[in-house]
Amino acid sequence: MLHGKPAVFLSHSGRYKERAGQPFADHLAQLGLYGVLVGDLPLPNGPDEGPSRKVDYYLDYSEMFVALLTPDDALANPTGAAGYRPRPNVVDELARARERHHLKNRILVFRCDGVELHSNVNPTYESLDLDDLPAAFATFERQAREWQILPEAEVAPSVPAPPIEDRSAPAQASPSQGGARRTEGSDALHRLSDAIDANSTAELDDWTSLRALLAVAADNARRPQSQLLEATEVNRIWAARPAIRPSDDEARLLLRAMLADTEPWTVPGWSMQPRRKAADLHALLCRLAYEDNNNAVRRGAVRLLISAPWRSSIPARIVLVERLLRPDLSWLHGSALALIERHGAASDFEHWDEQLERVTDAEAVLRTRATVLLRDRWRDGLKLVIEHPAAISQPVAEIIVAGSAKVGDAVWRRMLRSDAPQLRAVGVRVAAKRSALKKRDAVALMRDEPDVRVRVATVRAAVDRRWQLPVEDIRTALRDDNTLSFTSSERATMTVEALRCANPAARRDAISWLSTEGPEAYTAEALECWSQVATQVRSDLAEGFKRLHDPARAKMLLPSIEIKRDLPPDTALPPNVKKLVATVERTVEQLDSLREFVESKFRIAALTALAEHPEPGDRDLARNALNTEDHVVRALAVKVLGHLGNADDVPELVTAATKSYPDGRAAAAGAIISCLGSDHVAISGLIEDEGDSDLAGDLAAAGRSILDTEQLGSLLYHQHVGVRAAAADELVRRLSAIDARALLNRYPNSGRAWYFNVTARVDRSLNAPKWLAAGPR
Repeated sequence: MLHGKPAVFLSHSGRYKERAGQPFADHLAQLGLYGVLVGDLPLPNGPDEGPSRKVDYYLDYSEMFVALLTPDDALANPTGAAGYRPRPNVVDELARARERHHLKNRILVFRCDGVELHSNVNPTYESLDLDDLPAAFATFERQAREWQILPEAEVAPSVPAPPIEDRSAPAQASPSQGGARRTEGSDALHRLSDAIDANSTAELDDWTSLRALLAVAADNARRPQSQLLEATEVNRIWAARPAIRPSDDEARLLLRAMLADTEPWTVPGWSMQPRRKAADLHALLCRLAYEDNNNAVRRGAVRLLISAPWRSSIPARIVLVERLLRPDLSWLHGSALALIERHGAASDFEHWDEQLERVTDAEAVLRTRATVLLRDRWRDGLKLVIEHPAAISQPVAEIIVAGSAKVGDAVWRRMLRSDAPQLRAVGVRVAAKRSALKKRDAVALMRDEPDVRVRVATVRAAVDRRWQLPVEDIRTALRDDNTLSFTSSERATMTVEALRCANPAARRDAISWLSTEGPEAYTAEALECWSQVATQVRSDLAEGFKRLHDPARAKMLLPSIEIKRDLPPDTALPPNVKKLVATVERTVEQLDSLREFVESKFRIAALTALAEHPEPGDRDLARNALNTEDHVVRALAVKVLGHLGNADDVPELVTAATKSYPDGRAAAAGAIISCLGSDHVAISGLIEDEGDSDLAGDLAAAGRSILDTEQLGSLLYHQHVGVRAAAADELVRRLSAIDARALLNRYPNSGRAWYFNVTARVDRSLNAPKWLAAGPR
């Protein structure tokens, strides 16, 4: 569509414009259609796009293609019979239309008598008599109605077109087109001024209003203020972009709006940006990062500069960081440090030392220095870490461990002797990587080391070497020190890994209802010896782990039973014995109150192993576990049903998804898609049924590759932002660039409510510079 009307591309010879092309365009206008005479229309984004891109641009907007093959070039014919060829541009445009998915079945060719084509171009055609154009018009109308291009009733255009003379670049325009662009804005402002004087602003067309808005906003942005266009305003301008060619200042205003935008992106505009060299765009981003008056624009520019390859000079990087580290920009100091980590060099620090001393987060500065120095000057970086252990973060530790071969024996031994536990933990990992850590030393550290970080590093090193560890030492090493550096889930995972390396008999002995590591030992045994214990695991799940619970309860109650059994009937218990019996029975009551909690731990243990070895007969076990309130048990049941389930499990999985946290809900959505298989109709219907729930977004993300293109196109209008994002990403991945651009051009002109996150997402994917593709564009 163009200007709210279905567009028809009229491919014609310039020589026959007055006899064929223009009459066709005039007739289309009477039908409520927009006839595209590409020679009369402006370049889409200035002269740097070139005429070839101009043809592609307007083909993307067109709903139908009409070729008018007129007798232009006479052919040499030995027989003397008349023979002609059409102009090459018509043949070229016909070939391009055939390449487009949305046009290839909507091509109508009219051919005058005597016109011949190359043998490889042989379309079906209708006769064209230049002296009887109404006959061709009737043929066109019949075909356009068959293809449902002619509207039943004329639809008011969403963005009315300005007069033709205002859309066309004047012939005397300078090569830069700056004059033409300024004329667009000034003409719109004159019309607005006249309407205000006449008190008739309500009669202004949308094009004039939008053009004036863009011109005024760009003029205001040149002043020291932080004005930005709103997402609604940018999208309206973007939808009118065939008729609006932004000036350089206006393009910069649109770029600023995009930089201030964050997920889920709602501001398009890359397709309205002039073509810039990568270095020029990078330099512009640097200027916006340190001089723009809008904080959101600054933050967005820095975000791009961090993620993208460095395209500017080294002095530009130094100046940028210096300015970002100003004391009054403390909210940007973290971004400045991230920029240094990504693009800085060790030699740069001499320029930044003074500014870095003023950063309040001294440890963050140390971590940044360590990261850069370890990359550029290994020894200096290692010296900094040893002298200032606060510089150690997880990424810094990984860099050192990865470079263990460059760490001398004296250095890692010095690390192990350090008073700083984070440095000792790195020393353990380096020694293990160098195969210098002995088992006896590891066991001693597991028993005696006071800091859990060092003990955990030691256990991990032992697990990597598959050392057989005593269960008691594993329990001691992974004991709960009430620190935030080691969560309960991490402790459970680490315990399972360690117990898989333990003595098998000791591991089996640790499987007890009353043992603190009983569930972890159960998991380790099941994962290590699945073929021997699979039947028992399934039986335990079916019976609620009575095999483990009942003997443990009976053992605890045994002292009370024996005392009562040995006394004669009706004998009163001595006070001390009575107290002992009461204590035992109270302990058993406490054990009974914890049964559901302990059983859930063992259920998690069993399902963890079952999820790694699912068999068809396990479906009922997973279905039973799906109804629990324990989110970990539910997540494991979902995982099993993802392997084994079918369409009958979908309702229960949907219920489970609605009870789950975001990660669990996404996993449940994946399981639902697995259960439905390739039934794209059912998947699409389920997404629609979920409406604006977050599950709809997860289902679309999980099932988008199964849906067909038509279904994905429909989901671009869905009410949930996640559904639209998933559909847009999949269409961009699946369609050619030509078809994706055509889809984007048609999207806001469909007559349905359209959404900003679709236009922004697809526009960025297709039109943002490729060197920015790795970052959050």
